[in-house]
Amino acid sequence: MSNDRFYLNCPYDEKDDCKSLGGWWDNDARKWYVPNDVDRNLFKKWWPKNSGSKTNVFPIA
Repeated sequence: MSNDRFYLNCPYDEKDDCKSLGGWWDNDARKWYVPNDVDRNLFKKWWPKNSGSKTNVFPIA
């Protein structure tokens, strides 16, 4: 099994919503994640801040 998991910032009081959409709990990481066969867009409200944005990969001189 791959360790490339898309982890979420889901607060405890919203865990039931995350689970109902297909999210899974990783007990070792203590975080919710999206399985590879589930659409990540369903979990957009819990995405980490930098996951959806494009960053500048070139240094500014």
